[in-house]
Amino acid sequence: RNQWELLAFPFCFSALFEMREVKDQSECDPKSEICVTTKDNKLLAIPRGPWMRSKLLKDLWADSDGSDVMDIPLEEIEYETLQHVHEFLNHYTEEEPQELEKPMRPRLKDYLKSDWDKNYLWNVLLKDGDEKKHEALMKTVLAANYLLIDSLRDLCCAMLADMLRGKTPKKILDMFGIEEEFGPEQQKEIEEQYPWMKSKEEDDGDKKEEEKKDP
Repeated sequence: RNQWELLAFPFCFSALFEMREVKDQSECDPKSEICVTTKDNKLLAIPRGPWMRSKLLKDLWADSDGSDVMDIPLEEIEYETLQHVHEFLNHYTEEEPQELEKPMRPRLKDYLKSDWDKNYLWNVLLKDGDEKKHEALMKTVLAANYLLIDSLRDLCCAMLADMLRGKTPKKILDMFGIEEEFGPEQQKEIEEQYPWMKSKEEDDGDKKEEEKKDP
């Protein structure tokens, strides 16, 4: 290849994995694309390659003979959310996402190795990097769970855990725009179920109370 072909290759390669809106199934290539219909009634041709990370679509594809165009209704996922999912899958076409430890380390930004992942979470899924503007993040984690894309689901869940860690129930309610406060029993149940959500000050206070009860 000459130098111009080499320069053009990356752009041609990325174009192969474009997600595009189509008028009907006849515009989809059954050998390389899958047709899906979103919640907001957009018919899309999605590239089979990167979308095989979805166990749901992979299993559906395996059950077909590959000769006809598949039209899969994604009744729970809107077009904009599907774009966010596609952005992740398209980026990780040639490499594996970072495997995340469980339980998650305290600061996700320090733990993540990929600057792309950090930008995707804090600038794409969180609008303006504001934790209160988390609608895209919530919709993406639900979409990833529905589509059985483990790596994306785990990344989004780690982000949510990082957002909640150390916050009091009152701060969590404020972050999610919930005005009604939890009662004592609900708060205790949440703290027992998610102990990592308690702040260090609260945890230390609980330990001191236990020490007073057991001299």
